Amino acid sequence: MDPTSAVSLLISILALTMDFGSVPAL
Repeated sequence: MDPTSAVSLLISILALTMDFGSVPAL
């Protein structure tokens, strides 16, 4: 696995958790 793809995946997961944290109605 590419380090860049792993980092981008981690960032997308972080963004998802932040979105879910800010929008509990979802």
